[in-house]
Amino acid sequence: MRGMTLLSRRRFIGLTMAVSALALRQRWSLAATDTGTGADGASYIRRAGLTFRPRSHWTSEPSRHDRLRQMENFDRVTIHHSGGDQFRESSEVACVQRLQGMLAEHVRRGYGDIGYHFVVDPAGRVWEGRSLVFEGAHVISQNDANIGVVALGDYDRQELAEAQKGSISLLIGCLRERFGIKLHRVYGHSDLGASACPGRNLYAWVNELKG
Repeated sequence: MRGMTLLSRRRFIGLTMAVSALALRQRWSLAATDTGTGADGASYIRRAGLTFRPRSHWTSEPSRHDRLRQMENFDRVTIHHSGGDQFRESSEVACVQRLQGMLAEHVRRGYGDIGYHFVVDPAGRVWEGRSLVFEGAHVISQNDANIGVVALGDYDRQELAEAQKGSISLLIGCLRERFGIKLHRVYGHSDLGASACPGRNLYAWVNELKG
């Protein structure tokens, strides 16, 4: 009887583990195809008049789910610049190359994906980065419930393009409305940690945006 009970327990544990693994694979499968913007994809971003480019538009590289943590709630947005050098390119080819370079660098650092959820280029296009299914990797020890938005360029040395200003403003408005994020919970990177990011010009504009 004792042997039968032990066998039953083992079968139960094995079945439970199999079901859990299947559920996890399903979540990861959904995350891999999710646009990162909710059940209705990017529709609420496009309705705001933004030009949206999904992740599949710039890479076929899969996310490394074993290095990622799921995220379900959002209560803040942090603005960054990509830094490093000035970037004024408006062509999609140049932007794709820059995004691919960022992804490769972040993977080399051990990240499971590009660190930011959204990227805004000088032409004002909004590119999907890491899916909102997953916590970002953009502010040390401050990524929980934090949506990362990065503007391509170095805004210590260049001014923000008007198209970028308009798109970041609309994107922040969309995210705030969608997830109930308060205006005072919109930050520049340097608000949350010792960093020169997002550059003095972008940081000043973010503060203007917040009024």
